[in-house]
Amino acid sequence: MSIEDKKSRNVCKPQMIIRLPGCPEYDHFTEIMSEIYDTVIAHDTDEMIEMVMGPREHLACIVVDAKRGIEYNFDMHKKMKSDMRFVSVPTVVLTLEHSREDMLACIKEGISDYIVLPEEDELVRLRVNNAIRSKDSATFAEIENMLKQLPSNIYLKDSLGRYVFATHYWHHLNDAEDREWTIRGKTDIDIRKDKENARLAFEADQRIIKTGEGTNYIIEEKSDGKTEYLELIKRPVFDNNGNVSGIIGLINDVTEQQLLKMELEERSKLDRLTGLYTKEHLIRRISEKLNNRELDDYYIAFIDIRNFKIVNDIFGREFGDYALKKVADWIRGYSNEECIYGRLAGDTFGSCLPKRLVNQDFIERDLKVFNIQRGDLAYHLEMNIGFCDITDQDKDVSILFDRARLALTPIRDDYKTHVAFYDSRMKEKVSHDQKIISRLATALSEDQILPYLQPIADRNGKIVGAEALARWIHPEQGFMSPADFIPLFEGNGMIVDVDKHIWRSVCRILADWKDKYPDLFISVNISPKDFYLTDVLSDVSSMVKEYGIEPKKLRIEVTETSMMNNTDDRMKILQEFRDLGFIVEMDDFGSGFSSLNMLKDMPVDVVKIDMRFLGRSTDDQKANIIVKNVIKLTEDLGIQSLTEGVETIDQFNMLSDMGCLMFQGYYFSKP
Repeated sequence: MSIEDKKSRNVCKPQMIIRLPGCPEYDHFTEIMSEIYDTVIAHDTDEMIEMVMGPREHLACIVVDAKRGIEYNFDMHKKMKSDMRFVSVPTVVLTLEHSREDMLACIKEGISDYIVLPEEDELVRLRVNNAIRSKDSATFAEIENMLKQLPSNIYLKDSLGRYVFATHYWHHLNDAEDREWTIRGKTDIDIRKDKENARLAFEADQRIIKTGEGTNYIIEEKSDGKTEYLELIKRPVFDNNGNVSGIIGLINDVTEQQLLKMELEERSKLDRLTGLYTKEHLIRRISEKLNNRELDDYYIAFIDIRNFKIVNDIFGREFGDYALKKVADWIRGYSNEECIYGRLAGDTFGSCLPKRLVNQDFIERDLKVFNIQRGDLAYHLEMNIGFCDITDQDKDVSILFDRARLALTPIRDDYKTHVAFYDSRMKEKVSHDQKIISRLATALSEDQILPYLQPIADRNGKIVGAEALARWIHPEQGFMSPADFIPLFEGNGMIVDVDKHIWRSVCRILADWKDKYPDLFISVNISPKDFYLTDVLSDVSSMVKEYGIEPKKLRIEVTETSMMNNTDDRMKILQEFRDLGFIVEMDDFGSGFSSLNMLKDMPVDVVKIDMRFLGRSTDDQKANIIVKNVIKLTEDLGIQSLTEGVETIDQFNMLSDMGCLMFQGYYFSKP
């Protein structure tokens, strides 16, 4: 509400209810009072009572004739005295003839003034106004006494910021213990011990006087070695003309509440389990230092626990929590007051520390023997730490942590190395990856990304189908290796867009083959992210319907490792594919850790055996025995076998002799 609106709301004449018989003197009285008051005429006592007792604001005074007041035993006046709503409303009596008896009767009843007319207009106005102010003063004293019963300090200031009254003198004031000392007429600057808070109070008051807008705020007061928190609620006081004439305020001691709030806020900054900073507060604290340029010769460190899920799965949540606390203790022990550290996520931590504290050899030795022992349970915790320089150009702490995390990429599978540093090559890779990401939408719309088909042959060497492999013909870089973009898109989830593009492209090819090559099939890959980020069953089946293809011509290929998580849900989806007539293939069989167990339960029609399985073995005879028995096992389970990576005729002949049904590899054709 604007100050103009507040003025209009407050500009209204106080009311005066008059019950007088008709005569020139009384009529003249009413006329001069109408200049100041909103005069309301009551024609009889009942009407006057109804007017006074009804809903009415700003009632300043009632005026009655002396004779009629005495005649009716001052009934109206007595009713008002017994009602707390009217304790501040005076009764003024008028008469045309002075009577000592009437005047005594009025005084005994507590009438505020007895005025004999005619009298000078100015004198009449002054006497009526004095009666009203006198009643206001008496009422104000009563209210002030009642307000002192409250624990809050309620005060009133004039438009210059000087105190008019305060219900309590609190110990933050100068000389408040002096019984002769008074707050009246003094400003906050005069009386407050804390001059800074006094200045803030004065400035807040000036804004209220200027704008007519109230304010609430909390201040910290320190006195006699004690800290308290006071809540100040201030509102403007308007006069009858709508101008701000002062300020009424309320001071509450909110020390207990504020300390509790501060404690809760402090707790919210700390991770409940480890007691380290939360991610949000850690980044906030480092950002403050970064913005103030206080991090010269500092590193950002990203601390990652490898395969922590295994710890919880094998040893239980309680042991896992204990391990996290031990990691937090190790970080504390490695840090000093210059370091800022916290927990970023479940099994990752972050730190900002001076470079001089980083001793790579010491950290490596420490982490090589980082064992968690609790009772009879023991586990060697594998941790990696990535470090990133802080430069003058760096503004975003989250990006710095991303770089430190990226530094771990080269050592992700190196269990002998635990520490890595972000360097320019990684920066170049990030820049390259961003360019690749930004080009994807155009690449898909312009068919720069295409399905390359690698033939699949049967035991007679006849081509029976193919696998669709995504290849990118970049307008600037030319033919891009899948290794340059597939892992990137698998990591950020954009592989879903690539996969959908390949599925649709393959559907177009199969639709074109219906008459030319009616017996051939094409296998398409389903990435792990597809199960999370899209309704893969609905997407693939709708494309097949759109292009009028038999489902068995578009084979669904999933990797063994993609089935490790949410196994039951994914197996349900694969079974639904089979129910619709699709052929389901398991790719990379032998690359995981639970192949035989999954083979028992997984709803698949074809198992693809990777020839690299043989290459990893140092004993060719044992490897051949295993492959031969896997092929025999698939045959017994009613599952077809397909070996990929076949590069020589010797490999083809050996696998054929073992009973393998289909083959794929460079021996037959590159994609």
